[in-house]
Amino acid sequence: MAENASAEYSLNDISLAAMKAALGTDGVAEMTDVPITNLLENLIQGTASAKGIRAWVEKDMLNIMVFLNVEYGCKIPTTAWNVQANIKNRIAGMTKYKIGHVDINIQGVHCPDSDN
Repeated sequence: MAENASAEYSLNDISLAAMKAALGTDGVAEMTDVPITNLLENLIQGTASAKGIRAWVEKDMLNIMVFLNVEYGCKIPTTAWNVQANIKNRIAGMTKYKIGHVDINIQGVHCPDSDN
């Protein structure tokens, strides 16, 4: 643990915080499942994941991959940028590691029901 730092959190805690930050961003409809290849890497490499989040430490840098669907009509680049910023802001003080990269993977678009 870093000197004079607040309590350290596990990768699972950081993954959950990242998920909450992503879901709190305008334009995000839902988190999607992490692809099976990433789940296998989680088991092998000891990374952590919450729904739609994969977090790992590499060379003292915390890296995060985000998998989500966006709302129909949102501006995807703006939404992705805001998700990155929200995640970085939420977890900045949670760990002694510097934040390496936050990759956003848009898996789909949530369309409103056409039955109205």
